[in-house]
Amino acid sequence: MRVTNFMIHNNSLNNIHRNMRNLARIYEQTTSQKNIVRPSQDPLIASRSLRFRTQLSNIEQFQQNVESGNAWMNVTEASFFNLVRGDANGSIFSGIQDRLLAAANRPVGALDDILVYFTEIENLMRQIGLEMNQTYAGRFVFAGWRTDQPPVLMRDMNDESHVITQHFNVRDIEHTYSFQRFPGGQGAVYPANEVGLPYHRRVAILKLPFRQSPADGNRPATGLTFGMGDTPAANVPPWTGEHSLMVRNPQFDPDIPPDPITNPEYIDLPNEVPRLGVFGPDGEPLEVTIIDDSDPNNPIETEVPVRMIRLNSSDIYAFRPDPDAIHYIYDTGELVLGSAVVEQFEDGITFRYQVDNLREGDLNPFVYFDTWSTVQRVNPTVPHIPNAALAPGNLQNAPPPNSHHWPRDPRQQIFYEFNVGSPIQVNSLAWEVYSANMFADLRRLMEFANNINRPDRRELAQIYGPGGRGYTGDALEDAITRHISDENAIIHSVLHNRINNMIRLMDEHVVDAAREHTSLGVRMRRVEMIQMRLEQDEGNITKLKSENEDVDMVAALTRQSIAEASFQGALRVIATSIELSLVQFV
Repeated sequence: MRVTNFMIHNNSLNNIHRNMRNLARIYEQTTSQKNIVRPSQDPLIASRSLRFRTQLSNIEQFQQNVESGNAWMNVTEASFFNLVRGDANGSIFSGIQDRLLAAANRPVGALDDILVYFTEIENLMRQIGLEMNQTYAGRFVFAGWRTDQPPVLMRDMNDESHVITQHFNVRDIEHTYSFQRFPGGQGAVYPANEVGLPYHRRVAILKLPFRQSPADGNRPATGLTFGMGDTPAANVPPWTGEHSLMVRNPQFDPDIPPDPITNPEYIDLPNEVPRLGVFGPDGEPLEVTIIDDSDPNNPIETEVPVRMIRLNSSDIYAFRPDPDAIHYIYDTGELVLGSAVVEQFEDGITFRYQVDNLREGDLNPFVYFDTWSTVQRVNPTVPHIPNAALAPGNLQNAPPPNSHHWPRDPRQQIFYEFNVGSPIQVNSLAWEVYSANMFADLRRLMEFANNINRPDRRELAQIYGPGGRGYTGDALEDAITRHISDENAIIHSVLHNRINNMIRLMDEHVVDAAREHTSLGVRMRRVEMIQMRLEQDEGNITKLKSENEDVDMVAALTRQSIAEASFQGALRVIATSIELSLVQFV
């Protein structure tokens, strides 16, 4: 085969170009410090690089979640520390327990000392409210999903009304003693009470977190009602749960006698807003079994609806409910249960009531309860709806405007995902730490103690003096002193029974809060371990990514030196061949 000079030149130039491309590739790697700069250079390296980068991006997001979750839980932990653990001076809960124990150990007649302890407990309750209202990034950490709502109200809510649903179980019943003082002469109701000694009897009560409060300066009265049939006295036929809510008719003309058709004063609301009253586990008005055993040979059992009766704590029958009745003591927020109600309480009871004009320091219904938030009412017993809401046709098909249902899901956990398939709850729930029962237990005890009226010597002098029982001189003084001693003994017995109950209840509440604190600590430890794992994964994936993408500079420089030497050698060879060709041509 004949080899021409042209063929030699072409082959030499192709080899030089190949060496130049190889040298350019090596220069590109050494200057970019990457194995490839385009996916087409090595698809396998490119696909691996994408996977590694995706993993690192996920790890970065998880680390941001860890940072945010840790911050949330650290704020929560700080509140738990103040509530449950405390510093050298103790925690808030232990401070309440210590003062309850101190109050329980006070002797007969030391009511002033007990009230001092209770004043300190009231201040500690305010501090609990501050701890429950802690925020992270503008969100209330204990409020569940409603992070824009403080668990404890920070201002008076004079523009809101709530229809609240609250369930009680057997554990919530407190068996304690009532305390009432009546004027002399009511021995027909309470024997041996002619001289006005305080009356006390064993009762079973439930405690609401709210109560009816009178107006105070510019603050309107706080109203709490169980329905249109709330009765002001025991001798008025009570409401049995058969009434629906009603609103005042805006077209009602007060100058014309009310007429159910032409000029109705009230209009029934549709069923969108739930009825008020007391309900059983089936959601129907609660019924209990009453046994008439007047004939021992033929006892008669009757199912009757539970009657709700609204009374003041000073009413004679306030703490003597019939077996099928529940007395709502509106000035204390207590529900006194009849014997048949207590006996058949095993499945619990649900109450639905309306409360208005909540005050600073009250529990926030949006956080703690299943509630319908409605507009402000114009009087204590009738919810008021704006005129436009009662236009023809509006009542039949639509719920009242400004009335919204806020159901409370007990599982309002907020989860952050800290790793693939590893969501962890970061929040703690207010009702698991500072429950409505704990709030009601403490507040009702404070109010009970503050409402105790101690014996008045001037009143006793009238009862025992010449115009009363006829005592004079030393005999009168002895009678008054003996009466005060007896009454102080009754006060001491009743109050200490309630304090001892509160000590037991407080222990249970603290155990519940400590359980939540422990749960938070376990979750925080898990997040710490996940954070360590993410740091390890970040290091491992970064190393693999570097090995896949980054060039080995020592090897690259070695290849560069070899390629440069090869290129220079090729240039010299081709120069020599060109010189020989020219000589032959000449």
